[in-house]
Amino acid sequence: MMDLVAQTRVVCAALDKKRTGVRLARCRAGGFDIGANMVHTGWVLAFRPESVAYVETENKAKKAHRGLWKGDFTVPWEWRQNQ
Repeated sequence: MMDLVAQTRVVCAALDKKRTGVRLARCRAGGFDIGANMVHTGWVLAFRPESVAYVETENKAKKAHRGLWKGDFTVPWEWRQNQ
């Protein structure tokens, strides 16, 4: 990730807050979608309670067992509901 954003201006655009009140943004470095890359590598989850952006990318990462998808875990929003 450092190589992707080093020496490049990072620009983030805030997205509307919806029912959860979580503030989301889409960030790009030289036109490159940072969030999409992080979801693609399996180290970030698409935040389904608030947005469907990146869900298809996440499904591909899951199928390929990349990043977090190498093991089993509970997604954060489900974990919080059970606390």
